[in-house]
Amino acid sequence: MPTEKARRSPAEVQKGTPGASAWDRGPAPPPKPLEWHHRLALSGRERDICELVPTRLSYKEMARILGISESTVKTNMRRILLKTGTANRYALISALYAAGFAPQLKASRGGSR
Repeated sequence: MPTEKARRSPAEVQKGTPGASAWDRGPAPPPKPLEWHHRLALSGRERDICELVPTRLSYKEMARILGISESTVKTNMRRILLKTGTANRYALISALYAAGFAPQLKASRGGSR
């Protein structure tokens, strides 16, 4: 003889109770907002380069910092500009901030360049 699953009263249903259905747990939490690099559909390397763009370093300096060739930086910059629909590095900086980019500020060692 098949047994029926016992129905629980709302007072018996608690969040996180094993066997509680999604309906018993209440509404789902709102989705987390996407990070800026996900909104722009950037790869990891493209994200690394975007983080250096506001510093106004040359391609050669970016390549040295990231440990890649200058041509790789140029290729990735070209892809970044296409993905963001921007024409140059200055427009890219505006697009990054509009997408929620917040640069990681590093403490300076003092002195001026």
